[in-house]
Amino acid sequence: MAPARPEPCPCFRLTVTVHQHSAIFRGGGSGFWHGHTSLTATLADTSDQDVYRFRADDHDEQWNVSGYGSGTKAAQQSLRDALRKLVRQMALRELPAAAGEATR
Repeated sequence: MAPARPEPCPCFRLTVTVHQHSAIFRGGGSGFWHGHTSLTATLADTSDQDVYRFRADDHDEQWNVSGYGSGTKAAQQSLRDALRKLVRQMALRELPAAAGEATR
């Protein structure tokens, strides 16, 4: 018996671009840190044709309890939430079938 031939597998390239990832302090005395993150992702096939494009933005606020540490926390939370939004969008899409897969 001949060994099983591997099934064709669709290959894709995912490019994620971070447009903004920052923490900005606003307010005096007991102000707030505002974390902002903006991401885009492009899924392309082997011929560099875009299959899907995604965008996710997030904003988080942290009270200035720990100084710069609060700013870091605001930025990191906005990054985590923006990535969750991006992955959630991608999970809702179906990838195109491999070349020989549709004929089965």
